[in-house]
Amino acid sequence: MKKRLFALFALVALSLPGVSSAQTNGTFADGFESGNLDAWTKAATKDGHLYASPLAKFTGDYGALFDVEGLPLDSKPKLWLKDTSPEADADYDAAWMFNLNDLAVPADPRVVRIVTGRMKENPDRRPFEVRLIYSGGSWTALGIIRDDDDVAWRTATIPVQRAWTSFGIQWRRSTGPSASDGSFKLTVDGTSKSVGGIDNDLTTIDGIQIGLLGGIGRTSTGTVFLDDFVSAWLSFPTPTPTPEVTPTPEVTPTPEVTPTPTPSPTPTATPSPTPPEVTPTYT
Repeated sequence: MKKRLFALFALVALSLPGVSSAQTNGTFADGFESGNLDAWTKAATKDGHLYASPLAKFTGDYGALFDVEGLPLDSKPKLWLKDTSPEADADYDAAWMFNLNDLAVPADPRVVRIVTGRMKENPDRRPFEVRLIYSGGSWTALGIIRDDDDVAWRTATIPVQRAWTSFGIQWRRSTGPSASDGSFKLTVDGTSKSVGGIDNDLTTIDGIQIGLLGGIGRTSTGTVFLDDFVSAWLSFPTPTPTPEVTPTPEVTPTPEVTPTPTPSPTPTATPSPTPPEVTPTYT
């Protein structure tokens, strides 16, 4: 069991572009070998309708069993597990084993949501989804990615057997406001369908819910199994903008003032005193 989970870890982590498993921001896995659901952040069990059981194992001794029959009438018919280990991440990959077993839904066609990505700052947003569609007596799966305007873009459908089936997802955030290179890929038993060219650079992943999230209905019957869930994620740091430096204006030197020459005063000649005329005295 541990060897299988380690192999899945490596596979999921290495699918992140240009990185190794040692470079991912984090990983999460649960093969339910503890015999409980304690590894998950939260579980909606609806009074014991979701639990670890030997009946639901793919490998090891336990898997997660979802029993949809007889759900409480005073609650929504949803059974799910939630992991909130990722935090504002830009790339998210996951893989798991899933078995529709003997699930019977009350209508044909019927859409059942089994996976939803979560965004903490906007809890109502679903950055990505995986849906199962029951139509004409058979099941198919498709992936959905939403852009920054909350417009849903869908992959083509892939057939799903009523037996143990491998699922994988790869969600990518757009690398910039004008890049529009976000994408989502769904792989079912080795067959992949993708949708790309998505403008979702404002979207991040803060968690995932998996199970029976909607579309079951109160009259559904049967059980569904989940096992060997693994995930890995990578976030790219938001670059810190370089502050604009306001240039210091050049100081225009004050022109030198050429002194205006002050004319020297013209000296006024002081007349020499005229000696008094001497009147000669005659004797």
